[in-house]
Amino acid sequence: ALNIPSEAEYVAAYCRRMGRDSIPGWDFYVAFQFFRLAAIFHGIKGRVIRGTAANAQAQERAQAFPRLARLAADAMERCR
Repeated sequence: ALNIPSEAEYVAAYCRRMGRDSIPGWDFYVAFQFFRLAAIFHGIKGRVIRGTAANAQAQERAQAFPRLARLAADAMERCR
């Protein structure tokens, strides 16, 4: 076990430390960040396809795009 807290545990710990009950709009923030990261990785994928990617890990990042896009879409659904 890596002893990594779940998302709910992490948010609860943050709220306790900050003296708040919750984080309004948390699901939106998560969805936005996944969407943002997916957009960045999509740009990397485009550079890999065009042959203009400068980073050695670009191909690996490009392959992660579909997974990130799915995570973003799932997170957006939770915002409804």
